[in-house]
Amino acid sequence: MQAHYELLFKKFESFCQNIIKDISNFSESYKDYNEFYGDEQLDYKGNANMDRNLYFFKAGTKLFVEFNVDTLSLTEFEANVNEIQGSCAAVCQLPGNKVFHAGGHNPHLATGYIIDLNNHTVEILQNVRGRSVTCATYFDNGVYIFGGYHINAALANCDKFSFATRTWSSLANFPAGAVHNISALPSGASYGVSTLPCREYFILSCFSGGNLYKYDTKKDSYNILTSSVVNACFNILFRDSGKYYYLSNNLCFVSNEANLGVWVKNSKNLSETIAQYITSKPVTRNRNVYFMTSNVIVIYKFNLEIEELSRVLTY
Repeated sequence: MQAHYELLFKKFESFCQNIIKDISNFSESYKDYNEFYGDEQLDYKGNANMDRNLYFFKAGTKLFVEFNVDTLSLTEFEANVNEIQGSCAAVCQLPGNKVFHAGGHNPHLATGYIIDLNNHTVEILQNVRGRSVTCATYFDNGVYIFGGYHINAALANCDKFSFATRTWSSLANFPAGAVHNISALPSGASYGVSTLPCREYFILSCFSGGNLYKYDTKKDSYNILTSSVVNACFNILFRDSGKYYYLSNNLCFVSNEANLGVWVKNSKNLSETIAQYITSKPVTRNRNVYFMTSNVIVIYKFNLEIEELSRVLTY
């Protein structure tokens, strides 16, 4: 009997050792979601986005274009997408040197792609809402999109795409209290939305009225952050080391980390007027902030030292 137990013990010991070895081998090869995506830390002193350069499709083609803000040069490649692309799509860069691209105007598209800049492969996204004239924002393993425009109507719908599940979920609609100049628009519908991520909330613009909004990412709710700006269709939010900027047409409003309820208009108007919709993220390099309009492709540069706007390139 003793010999039998000793034999069983040796077999059990060998079995356990093999299990431990298999688990060890698996753990060495296993990568969780964050490792696959290389989830870098967002910079909340800067613009808290992943974008290294500016990205867009040349309208009426399948050519995907990158504007390098270091060399001020363009490169392009033919992307393996299904449709001829339009303009004003929601675009942002993702971890792993990839780009999220959804929607478009003229043609009005309800398509989405993740474009790998390393090897130019394209992943097709499912169940994309048709929209344009709003931005996309990467945050907490997802992409957020607020409002927008589709065919002939502004949208109040807001959505989040999860990379963990590859699915979309609806967020609370854009604030019903949003003020608009166009009487035909439903309450809350808005386009020309710019998004600036903070650690636990976003600052959102809209295309008219005097409000900037605060979107709570945990509560999925909106509050008015300030009512002291002048909104326009063509606008963008960005940040530099605790100083916050909001450009609206040819106006520049500034605020600071300590008092984001107060935004003050610079006494001098910008010498260059933003004249088209902006759906790119702002990219900061060497005390300049670069962004682009995407109906007519114009690359802009905002000089943080003199707080002035100029054109870099018309494409």
